[in-house]
Amino acid sequence: MIDLSACWEKIEQAAHERLASNGRTTRQVSDDGRLELLGAAGERAAREFLELGGDLHIGLDEGRDMTWKGWKLDVKTTKLAGGMAFYHLQWPVGKQIKPDIVFLWAVDLSRQWASPLGWTWGMELAKARINHHRPRPCYEIRVTELFNPYALWGIPRRG
Repeated sequence: MIDLSACWEKIEQAAHERLASNGRTTRQVSDDGRLELLGAAGERAAREFLELGGDLHIGLDEGRDMTWKGWKLDVKTTKLAGGMAFYHLQWPVGKQIKPDIVFLWAVDLSRQWASPLGWTWGMELAKARINHHRPRPCYEIRVTELFNPYALWGIPRRG
């Protein structure tokens, strides 16, 4: 678990600025910006986990949230809840998969902490099963099928 309470004010500010600069989708308006808050918290937790400095990006990220060992890494975040083994890393069909690595996090907004769930290569996500039973079909990989978060430390530097 990563305790985010010490930097929570910065996370809230980044989420607020992202919402203002990136425009609001129907989903973002309906949830009062919690989607942006979850995303910013997940990204901050990933930066701390990977010992990366730097501020959270405010504008559109162009397919990556950060670079790790030369690899483009995108962080996806979900709300922490029980039964995480039934959760999936999801990526909408039709949305280009630009990152080399997709890293999934779960965040508890009330406790202000986060937990890494796992990661996969972007090229593997592109071959994942498609769930057509969602309002927008998504590639899905079950959390239990993702790589262990700590395995990121073992990947070679790119370049």
